[in-house]
Amino acid sequence: MNLNPNFIRYSALGWCIIFGAVHILWLFGYYLGLPAEGAAQAFTRPWFWYYNLFAAIACFIGMFIAFGLTAEQRKLKWHKPVLIGGWLFTILLLLRASGALIQFTRMALKGTVALNAFLFWDFWFCIGFISFLLSLRYYYRKKPRVLI
Repeated sequence: MNLNPNFIRYSALGWCIIFGAVHILWLFGYYLGLPAEGAAQAFTRPWFWYYNLFAAIACFIGMFIAFGLTAEQRKLKWHKPVLIGGWLFTILLLLRASGALIQFTRMALKGTVALNAFLFWDFWFCIGFISFLLSLRYYYRKKPRVLI
């Protein structure tokens, strides 16, 4: 299976747009993809609301960083901030995805795994980590090759 390098480069940008939009919807009370009762109760806690606000802002900033990762390395004036931001987002998503995988493993060992909406969104963090990591990989290359 051959993947277009441009698809891989723009995957992090698409991830930020989708995830940022979902967080904005959640902030306004539209609990898309979440159980309504549990989400409404969670959003009554101020720290959870601020966490979602932080996530929406981070996705907005991540859109610009991901777009910067699509440019050629030598043609970009803001090379170092884009590169630092790309690595920071990759590490942040790695930490969040690792936490989700640890929690899933713990639940699997206890036998309490339920395929619910939260598990779906935890999977999204893994996709975000992979997309940013691959975008950074292609950012370092002079001429991107097709991934097999």
